[in-house]
Amino acid sequence: MAAEKKDLKAELEKISKAPIKILGISGSLRKSSFHTGLIRYLESQKLEGVEFSVASIGDLPLFNQDLENPKDEAKDPESVQELRGKIRGADALFISSPEYNYGISSPLKNALDWCSRGANGSALKGKCTTIVGGGGAGAIRAQIAFRQSAVFLELKMIQRPEVGVRFFEPEKESGKPPVDFSNGDLVSDKWKQRLVAQINTLRDFTRKDKLGNAAFDLLCATASDDKEKK
Repeated sequence: MAAEKKDLKAELEKISKAPIKILGISGSLRKSSFHTGLIRYLESQKLEGVEFSVASIGDLPLFNQDLENPKDEAKDPESVQELRGKIRGADALFISSPEYNYGISSPLKNALDWCSRGANGSALKGKCTTIVGGGGAGAIRAQIAFRQSAVFLELKMIQRPEVGVRFFEPEKESGKPPVDFSNGDLVSDKWKQRLVAQINTLRDFTRKDKLGNAAFDLLCATASDDKEKK
């Protein structure tokens, strides 16, 4: 029993010290997208305890079962294979999406459709996730719609904080919009801080999830071994 406790402690310490791998995905394909600007800001920061990377969804074909090989994912479109690989290699997902017709963007929905299925199963199942966005109403309805899909996809969503940027309203402090319309860059200090707070919450949520899963698996394995010895 002492050896098992030592193994458990070592595994938990390893998880506690390792950076959390978070994959950023923008649901907008526009060159000067504000939503890609949110992801780009996080990519430019030195985030404590986070290994941040970005995946593009612009090269994905429209989902079509005729393009999908149900027995061998290596025969699926290369862009689909690449995105699935990045998602499977990540601990968590940070999604930024505009609101289209009270829902998420069509490119993001297409990416979810591709990555929720495949010969090796869903790449999304069990991923810790958060979604942010902005627009005239802050893209809050898109975030609600995404949460509905997240139930079926078995994503583990953080509940708070929320980020819904009103891109077109001048801020009281500066009198200027929170983004640069020419390139999509986020320029608001307030929303920069909110984004960092959001990803830090996702980091901590994901780490707790990984710690809980590791403890559960190791304790169950120990209990099974003890039962067999008896």
